[in-house]
Amino acid sequence: MNGGSFSARGILANNSIINLFGGVFTIGNGTSGSGWGAANNGTLNIGGSAVINNSRSTLAGYNSTSGTINFAADWTGSFQNTTANAAAWKTELTTGNYELAGTPITSALFDANFQVTGDTLSLVPEPTSAALLGLGGFALILRRRK
Repeated sequence: MNGGSFSARGILANNSIINLFGGVFTIGNGTSGSGWGAANNGTLNIGGSAVINNSRSTLAGYNSTSGTINFAADWTGSFQNTTANAAAWKTELTTGNYELAGTPITSALFDANFQVTGDTLSLVPEPTSAALLGLGGFALILRRRK
């Protein structure tokens, strides 16, 4: 999926690859059935500006230890779950088969790269991009004063 919106009770990359790189994907209907994730050697790739809204009554979206959910390093979207908080997100991503750019997510990798605001998970912008944005804003302020 690379745009638009899609709603389903769940998504499962079962012996396949599913790419979510843009648009809005809404999972669930408030129940814990029909999970999302990757199983049986499947891969779910999350990148680009993909926004995932999980309205299931449980955080666990991972269905099997035999598949992989991979967040791209340049992911600018968000992942919202109404039952999650920072501790729950950290536990979920560090105990399942989750990866960041192909590297398994450890506690240290989670702390350095992810941020949780309320019930929403996102990647921390890389320092270089944040610094360039700051310098650009500063240049605009200086230009305006002249």
